Amino acid sequence: MIVLSYLAAGVCGLCAAIAGLAFALSFASWALCEPAARRGVYRPRAWFTLAIFTLLCAITCALIP
Repeated sequence: MIVLSYLAAGVCGLCAAIAGLAFALSFASWALCEPAARRGVYRPRAWFTLAIFTLLCAITCALIP
């Protein structure tokens, strides 16, 4: 039974790692954009992936037995 809780925490941790990588890549692309492109409709949205990363990290910490 404990194995299932570690599996859930592992999957959530893996998703958090993927979200963290997506945050790093989107923030780097946002930083490399020229200032006019940072405010446009198609701008990279780094803060959304940061929020997902933070939420997944909190869930992972809550799931670890």
